[in-house]
Amino acid sequence: MIISLSDGKDNLNTSTYLDSYSAYFTNSLTLEKTVDFDSQSLSSELTNSESYDQVIIGVFAKVKYGTGKITILPTHAEFLSNLSSHNKNFTVISFGNPYLLKEFPGVPSYICAYGDADVSIEASLMTVTGQIKFKGKLPVSINEEYEFGTGIVK
Repeated sequence: MIISLSDGKDNLNTSTYLDSYSAYFTNSLTLEKTVDFDSQSLSSELTNSESYDQVIIGVFAKVKYGTGKITILPTHAEFLSNLSSHNKNFTVISFGNPYLLKEFPGVPSYICAYGDADVSIEASLMTVTGQIKFKGKLPVSINEEYEFGTGIVK
């Protein structure tokens, strides 16, 4: 299952993400959510995710300059938090803002792509599928668990 979460406002590259990932994972359901979930759709999508061995969620959120806001829609954070108890294999890819992890700290796998350019999307797909090795260290501290320098180097 391939999911894209955003507020739908900024000039986001969600179509490249969905197209690239669904072309590789040909039997996957794709979902693009640009508004809050209502309670029925939240429950429905959590149930849908149970039938997939792996769920990959691209989160598109940019720093809102001058606002101090680094966030995603409230029900998107709720969805990610609840997904932990419905599907143990999922990966969140932050295409823009690494600090989003603060809003859903229980995710089993979190990738910081730092931007939604085509090259970032393609690199994330290549790492998720094992075509290239993961490597990198955080250039920032996200929280006490993920501090500056935390990461993978192989």
